[in-house]
Amino acid sequence: MAKIIPKVDYDEHGDVLYVTFGIGEPSYCEEVDDFLLLELGMFSNLPTGFQLIGFKEKIKRIGIKNARIKIEGEIKVRIRKQGEPSRIKKVISDREKTVKKALKELTQKQLIKV
Repeated sequence: MAKIIPKVDYDEHGDVLYVTFGIGEPSYCEEVDDFLLLELGMFSNLPTGFQLIGFKEKIKRIGIKNARIKIEGEIKVRIRKQGEPSRIKKVISDREKTVKKALKELTQKQLIKV
């Protein structure tokens, strides 16, 4: 499996954070709740990224750690639904690392305070 390099984009006007895992698979969005949209691959149905709506306001309320836990939890659920048992652990691990990298990048850019 190729190394996943996240692409992080923040739309300040709309207060939306876009994180793409850099997999290259065409994707569609599925609404998890009013904060999280999960991007899923059209062929694999595995997570390819996510969008956080009302990002700064929500992070102020719930904190970055709780947001990361929520995102990673949703990613695990989706992967377990689709993956074969032998590759589930690797895919989950790769996606979790990508979420952490993306949120770390935001902290370094000072978009969020930890």
